[in-house]
Amino acid sequence: MRCFLLFDNKGSDKNFIFDQIGLPVAIYFSPESKKKIFGWIKGVLKIISISRRNDTIICWFDFQAVLCFWICRLLFLRRNIICINLLLKIKSTWKNRIVSYLYKKALLSPNFKASVTSFEYGIWLNSHLGIDVKYTLIHDVYHEFYAFHGKVETKPGTVFCGGYNGRDWGFITEIAKKLPEVTFNFIMPYNVYQQIKSDIPSNVNAKCNIPYDQFMYELCSSSLVCLPLNTEAPAGLIVMFQAAANMKYIITTDTCTTREYLSDGKGSLIPNTTDIWVSTIKERLQMKKENENASDGLLRFLRTKCSEREFVDGIKKMIGKRNINI
Repeated sequence: MRCFLLFDNKGSDKNFIFDQIGLPVAIYFSPESKKKIFGWIKGVLKIISISRRNDTIICWFDFQAVLCFWICRLLFLRRNIICINLLLKIKSTWKNRIVSYLYKKALLSPNFKASVTSFEYGIWLNSHLGIDVKYTLIHDVYHEFYAFHGKVETKPGTVFCGGYNGRDWGFITEIAKKLPEVTFNFIMPYNVYQQIKSDIPSNVNAKCNIPYDQFMYELCSSSLVCLPLNTEAPAGLIVMFQAAANMKYIITTDTCTTREYLSDGKGSLIPNTTDIWVSTIKERLQMKKENENASDGLLRFLRTKCSEREFVDGIKKMIGKRNINI
């Protein structure tokens, strides 16, 4: 049996897997494409074509793993597929129902193994899909390069909210309206900004599609990092790690995923209720020392439980003890 690792794109933070896995694994990247779905499909077809019966294909991106399963099924091919960290959301749309069905059938296959970044999310996903699947816990990786080394000073009374996946921008905009004395720094997708720009109050500085260093400057110059989410699926974890690396206190929506990282006082986990968010932000803007202690606890957790070594060990556990060769 041979082992292949397929990525949806090229990224510098993935090289550690090859460096540390200690097993002969062939690594491939999906080609770039104007429409990402075509690049993902091309990557899956390539990895299937060069693999053989009973080989193991590890997919970094969960949807590519599901694509790999279904293409193999349609072509009557047998591959062992490993999906790293499921990201499936459950929505009441026809598109999501179709996608959920594709995931469900893949997860029920004996040749398909998946990991989750939170055990609670796995339980939640099983409940919504009506299945009983055992997942491997693999925390997303915390990297030391998340720490920003540029010169920056924290501006008192400021709140940062940024990122793309799963943010509830309408909700945080309503929070900003109720806190006119607080300055909010929004870094949002351009299409979202176009939708809500007429509703954004004057105490919000909204920016779109900015360079990484500017994104980090805005985060690090703010007193708090707020991540209101609209999904139980993993969302906002990278920004959470960036905030922790720079000792910024985090307020976020209480979900089955965020509890995995911020429970035990490592941050504020609260429901998406306006009054609770307003009072929590007011309170935390006055608690500098307590915020630093909580952020230090989160950083220690990430460095031990979310290390590259722990991540790679989780992948090796999913591969199992089969004989692997190239």
